[in-house]
Amino acid sequence: MTQFTWLPYTADSWQQARGRALIADAFLRKAISTEYMDELLQKIRTNALNENDVTVMNMCNTFTGGFISSYDTEKRPNQQQLDNIMQQLETYPDEYPTYVQSETYKARHAERYQNRKEDPTFFFM
Repeated sequence: MTQFTWLPYTADSWQQARGRALIADAFLRKAISTEYMDELLQKIRTNALNENDVTVMNMCNTFTGGFISSYDTEKRPNQQQLDNIMQQLETYPDEYPTYVQSETYKARHAERYQNRKEDPTFFFM
């Protein structure tokens, strides 16, 4: 808490930070996938992070700290920080196989429906 937020180190702010951290975790899971978030947490617990994981973990910690610190004023995530995390994952997909194999990645990269002349119905998207 003292490393990533500007909040005072008190019991009250600790309780607030825990709740805010859970919300930040939900935003991160939506962005990087639950599968990759779970893998990151397991690697942290077992000291098995590789260089690429450390990069994403640091970005996630910065996002979480900022979200906890600015929650009272913004109550929404810093989209630029989430975009930076996603850019890292999308730019180097070979370095993040768990993310690439996740349902989140598949949904983002699914082939979109294409209207054809011979189709009886035309869809506007």
